[in-house]
Amino acid sequence: MTGILDRVLLYARTARHLRWEQWLYRPVRRIQARMPYRAPVIACRPSAGRWAALAETVSAWGPADPQACVTRAGEVASGTFRFLGHAERIEAVDWNRRLVGHLWSYNLHYFDYAVDLAWTARLTGEQRYADRFVELASSWISRCTPGKGDGWEPYPVSLRIVNWIYALLLLGDRIDPAARDRIAASIAQQAAFLERRLEFHILANHLQKNLKALVVAGLFFEGAGAERWLRRGLRLLWRESLEQVLPDGTHYERSPMYHAIALADQLETIALLEAAGQPVPQAVRAR
Repeated sequence: MTGILDRVLLYARTARHLRWEQWLYRPVRRIQARMPYRAPVIACRPSAGRWAALAETVSAWGPADPQACVTRAGEVASGTFRFLGHAERIEAVDWNRRLVGHLWSYNLHYFDYAVDLAWTARLTGEQRYADRFVELASSWISRCTPGKGDGWEPYPVSLRIVNWIYALLLLGDRIDPAARDRIAASIAQQAAFLERRLEFHILANHLQKNLKALVVAGLFFEGAGAERWLRRGLRLLWRESLEQVLPDGTHYERSPMYHAIALADQLETIALLEAAGQPVPQAVRAR
């Protein structure tokens, strides 16, 4: 039944305008919330042909502030998580408990610190940072039931997909192949979930994050699922780009923070597409 409801929304969002999808979203999601989620079996694997090009591109960006990156990674490696100006010492992460609040919990599930750990492993040459990423990702995979809890909300899923992919690309052989395969399999499962949970009811930066994650996952993996994520993600992302970025170049939420986030997302996505040999519409480049 939940698969049928997902398909209703999937067909609705193929319309030129999104009004039908927005109208259907809330009642369909209420019904789905009362049903057990069945995680799909995804037949895709990291793309051997694109891995080197994507890894080279992400590596070329470098950490914005290396010292701050190492400091943040050091805290996480020692069990301290700092979000929204509040730090918590956590010996063993309980992913299903809100220690501070909803937004703080969201930040824990974003896994932005995965990229800090990956960069710090490269900057210092210390394996413990790579091991810490694997430990935290493996813990999340084991303890977060698919489709349930803060970690499976579409926005945290979107950020985590990209952060885990970047971490895998940056760490490369520093991660044991078995662990890398397990993390990659979870990313694919999360992308399949996200594909049917795009936040059309929120739109704006939330939807852009959703679509960026689908595109990045579509580039990172190969197989029928990955091709579909890339195709759908790009179609909707380009449409959103031309709507969300106004003719004068500002983001339509009129917030410097959201403008910076949207710009960074677009630049990263375009850089990865170029590395993979994928075309970018000239109209999007102009915006």
